[in-house]
Amino acid sequence: MTISVVIPCYTLNRDLETMAFNCAKGYKEFADQLIISEDGGRQSKALQSLADMYIYHDNFGFTENVNTAWKSATGDYVFIVNSDTYIESGNYKDLCVPGHVTSPKMAGHTRPGVFLNGAFFVVPKEVQEERGMLDQSLKTYYSDDDYYERIKDIFLQIDSVVIRHVYGATISCLGKEWHNKEAERDREIYRRVKI
Repeated sequence: MTISVVIPCYTLNRDLETMAFNCAKGYKEFADQLIISEDGGRQSKALQSLADMYIYHDNFGFTENVNTAWKSATGDYVFIVNSDTYIESGNYKDLCVPGHVTSPKMAGHTRPGVFLNGAFFVVPKEVQEERGMLDQSLKTYYSDDDYYERIKDIFLQIDSVVIRHVYGATISCLGKEWHNKEAERDREIYRRVKI
């Protein structure tokens, strides 16, 4: 079993770069392939030296940034993890379930029920080949919700693994609001796709 870890980044400042580096360092310990995909921020020598593959492009948006790196992943399992997450407890191998997309439990999160955690999910290669990747018509928001709709029949939440997610760290560092024009645009596209 081989594991590729894909970390999409948007490191416009030193704080975001440090956060991404600390995240990546934690996943490097078990990744057979670490792919860091930088979407228009600073080109980080620290991230480049840590990654097996460092991809730099200019402002694709979150969804295309993820997919660009995901296409390069060669592992049997691909971990899609935000640059503001880390495993708090549990064994990462528990997330590798043949034929199923999985997400760990998120510490401190109060959302009831079972759901795909867009900040951290794991996809076996055969599922990616059958069900595809994120929908790039959704540039930044709702692409994980859309993906969950396509894979919910094979989704498992793995409670034995707990992650910590510094929710909204990138948005906060950039001084942006969650409710913006791009979010509204993606919400409308998602509503049309879902109907």
